Amino acid sequence: MIMVVASMISATVYFLTTNYKNEVNQTTNATEDSNQAAMLERGNMAMGFNQTKIHHHFMASATGGEIMIMSSNMSDIKTINEIKNHVKDIQYEFSQGNFTKPFYIHAQVVPGTAVMTAKKDLIHYSS
Repeated sequence: MIMVVASMISATVYFLTTNYKNEVNQTTNATEDSNQAAMLERGNMAMGFNQTKIHHHFMASATGGEIMIMSSNMSDIKTINEIKNHVKDIQYEFSQGNFTKPFYIHAQVVPGTAVMTAKKDLIHYSS
C-alpha cells in the first residue's frame, strides 16, 4: 500500500439537441469510453504497467490519504514488480514536488497537487 495524498475529478461536457435523450447517452458513452481508453493508455506509459491488470484506489484520511495499487492476479510477479518500481518512482517525484505524471495521465491538473507541492517537505511517503 502507498501512503500519499491524492484526489481526482473527471467531467464530461456535451451540448443538448432536440433529440438529446438518445444522443446524450450515445455521445456520453462514446466520449467516456474514448476518454477512459486514452487515460488508461497514458497510465500504461507513465506508470509502467498495464492498467487493466491492476486495481487502483484513492482513499482520503484525516492525515492525508492513501493510494492503493495491487495486481488483479497475485501470481503476476511481473506486474507486482512494475507496481513496486512505480511506487518508488512516485515517492521520489512527489517528495520533490513533481506531479507531472498525474497531470499527464489525467490530462488536467489533479486537485490537491498545488498543496502537495507547497507542503512537500511536510509529507511523508511509505509503502
